[in-house]
Amino acid sequence: MVKIHDRMPVILTPEEEKTWLDPDQNPKDLLKLLNAYPADSMEAYEVSKEVNKPGNNHPGILDPVSE
Repeated sequence: MVKIHDRMPVILTPEEEKTWLDPDQNPKDLLKLLNAYPADSMEAYEVSKEVNKPGNNHPGILDPVSE
């Protein structure tokens, strides 16, 4: 991710999302979910610069731009 941004967001699996959102979880126990996501499970592609405008909110905005 360093080529794209200097910070990496936490990416959770669907099962980890359930745990993260469970209000009965101890916050200290949630720290184990803050791990690097496997690079081979990610895909990077260029999207439209329209993503930088908050008023643009539709699924197509994340489509890859034509090369």
